[in-house]
Amino acid sequence: MESVIFLSPHLDDVVFSCSGLIQTVLARGGQVQIATVFSRTLNQERIEEDVRACAYLNVEHQHLEFLDAPIRRQQPEVLFQDLEFEKPTIDALTAAFTNLQNTYPNSLFVAPLGVGWHVDHLVVHEAARAALPPEQLWYYEDAPYRYVSGQTVLRMSKASVQQVLDCAQALKNCGYIQKFKSDWSSEYINGTLSSTLAYTIEEKLRKVFEIELSAELAQKSNQTARFYASQLDFFHAAEAGMVESYYCDSEL
Repeated sequence: MESVIFLSPHLDDVVFSCSGLIQTVLARGGQVQIATVFSRTLNQERIEEDVRACAYLNVEHQHLEFLDAPIRRQQPEVLFQDLEFEKPTIDALTAAFTNLQNTYPNSLFVAPLGVGWHVDHLVVHEAARAALPPEQLWYYEDAPYRYVSGQTVLRMSKASVQQVLDCAQALKNCGYIQKFKSDWSSEYINGTLSSTLAYTIEEKLRKVFEIELSAELAQKSNQTARFYASQLDFFHAAEAGMVESYYCDSEL
């Protein structure tokens, strides 16, 4: 029986990003576990939402209890920053993921690709790459950022300055950012954000698996997402025909 462990930066990321694959693994008789990394929160409602969603999907879950970026760096505005100050967090997560792999040595791990450049997603990506054997590691496209034009392509390849600026502007214009970060200045877009977006994956990746959501998969994805009532503003409703794409090291 296959065992798959999804690494979720926050309490909703994997359910929003990977519901189709989760349902597919379960339908084949496999086991699924979601390990949420930055789950230490004062908002008990979010914990309860996650527990209910995982129960509805019939998957195991564990919360690793790390602090997310605004709390650990004591700056609410640092969601999209580079990794200059994140080595201690990456090292701590690398150790935690190594322990997970030792506990579940035959499992496939699925980590965020880091699409959208949220610093917590980048940190989880880097730690997973450092801790886990390449043959046991896939990457998923992060929702909701994957719905913004050009984000996945830019994350996986070097780009010109103009491509980075265009991608930064597209990110600013997406619904998620408009709701919470609509005050981004042109100086921020041309400076800090563009510097962060230029941070791409150096290793070559290839698409290893793709699943097109059936009407049934899309319906259950939406039903599961509704458990995260506090986060529904971020959710992009699943539709039949939508595709989830997964990647692995190109040398495998």
